[in-house]
Order: sequence, then structure tokens, then C-alpha cells
Amino acid sequence: MKKLLLILFSTVLFSCMDPQDTDFSTYEDGTAIEYYSFDGDFSLSQNWWSERDFFDDNECFEWEYCNLSEKNIIVTDNKFSFVDYYGDQRDCKFFQNLNVKSKFKKILLHCFGPSHNRIYEVDFDKTLLIQEYPTYSTYKIKLEPRSENSFPELSKIKGGQAPIISGLNQTIIDNDMASQIDSASLSRFDDEGFFVFANEIILDDGSVGGEIGGLVGAGFCYLMGWDIELCALGGSLAGEELTKNDGSITTQNLCIGYVHVDSTRIIDEYMVVCEQFDHPTSTDFKDYLPTELYDPSHGTPSVLKDSEK
Repeated sequence: MKKLLLILFSTVLFSCMDPQDTDFSTYEDGTAIEYYSFDGDFSLSQNWWSERDFFDDNECFEWEYCNLSEKNIIVTDNKFSFVDYYGDQRDCKFFQNLNVKSKFKKILLHCFGPSHNRIYEVDFDKTLLIQEYPTYSTYKIKLEPRSENSFPELSKIKGGQAPIISGLNQTIIDNDMASQIDSASLSRFDDEGFFVFANEIILDDGSVGGEIGGLVGAGFCYLMGWDIELCALGGSLAGEELTKNDGSITTQNLCIGYVHVDSTRIIDEYMVVCEQFDHPTSTDFKDYLPTELYDPSHGTPSVLKDSEK
């Protein structure tokens, strides 16, 4: 009888547990793979002119165009939409880097619309501060929770999702960047969620750039009524210097995979974000790896195929 009661108690207890307690993915070391859910009700406000990492709450009162945007939004499935100051709808999704050793921003927002296709870094404390890349941009969005239940919540990825994360580099290389990458220049860091590849080095003595620069300089000075010969010389020297490539500098691309997780704890999309950096060709690129994103490019978000899930 005691054994029967124990079995019944264990069955009831197991059935009452949150699915996250029993059905979740782990890293190789057994640690649960976690992501942030941003679902909830928020008030949206924007800044155009305040300095980086600071949000001026008075700006919306001072500028009329701020009132043209939608104010109250609902985040569902880690995505939301709002009508911006142009009258266009922007569709936004939170993307996250779930690799355990990631050195970069773990959370980004991608917003897309008729007049907009940008990524943003995401920081949160009591509110969400969402700042547009590149880092010299001063445009930013603030999402302020409208209820206690609307604050970002840490959750566990559903079971069976670990291979998506460990294989994300390969998925991106195969599906999105195969034509851009020379395998000889590719360095992969799968356990840290990024890879690096070099641009092709094309040697150039700068002569063509010098000719174009001379023509541009002469044409500009002709319009301005200045000394054409002197301007042509200056333009030629500048054009030659800008286009010259003797092979001493290599341009590399550091690329990071980010994923979108829906409310069912399933990874359904991914996006690649790349940051370029230069280093002397004679040295190892690892000493020059960026530690932050500054002026990143990004690919179009891609839906995971069934074979990749």
C-alpha cells in the first residue's frame, strides 16, 4: 500500500511540474540552455538625439514627431510591431546568442519595415534600452513594462534544441555565406558561437584610383572656380592612396550566429551578424579580434528548415 501511494504521489508531482523542469536542452557539460522571454505589455518611447547609453525622457515632449509613433505595444513570441513616425509598420524580433562562452552582446533586436532594416543592442535593468547600430548612432528605443509580469524572464530551451546551437556555424556557412567564404581563410570557434574569414586580398598600385581622384578633383574645382591643375594633383594623390593595396593589411570578418526563440521555447529562426576588422597580414588575427560590435552588418533572418531542427 505504501509503495502504491508513493507511486501515485510521484506521478501527481511529476504531472504538476513545469515542462521546463523536465523537458529542456543542455550544453555538453549538462548545464541547461537558457534564453530570455520578453513577452508582455510595454510602453514604447524613442530618442533621436541623446548620447549613447542615455535616454532622455523629455525628448518626446520637446519634439512633435515623437508623438506620431505608436506608444503601447505587446511583445508576443519575442516579437512585436509598431507604427513608426513615418507611418510605416516595423516588425521587430529579439535574437539571442545562446552559446555558453559568448563574448559579445547576447541579445539583439532586428526591426524591418518599408523604410527600416536595422539591428540594435539590447540592455535591460528596470526598462529595456534598445540602441541602434552602428554605435555612433544616437537613435534608440525604450520599452517600459506596463505590468509586473512584463519584465524579461529567463527560461529554458525546449528539449532537442542543442544540435541547432552547436551546428549553427555550419548552418550559416552552408546556407547563407558559402559564396563569400574561401574555406582556406575560415577559422571556426563553434563552442563560442562565432567564426572568422578573410576577404580576398586584391593587389592594387592605386593608379586607377589616382586617375579617378584627379578627374573628380579637377571637376569640383572647375565648378568652384579654383585652380584646376592643383586640385587635379591633390585628387590624384588622394585617390591613389585610398585605393592602393600592397597586401600588407588583411581584412577579416568576425561572424556571430543569433537565434529567435518563440513562446513554445522552440528555436525557429536564425540571423548572422558580422563585424569587419583589419590586421597586419604578417600577424595572427586572434590578437585583433573585436571584443564588441561597433558597425556590424547583418543578414536577413532565415527560417530553420525541418532538417536543421
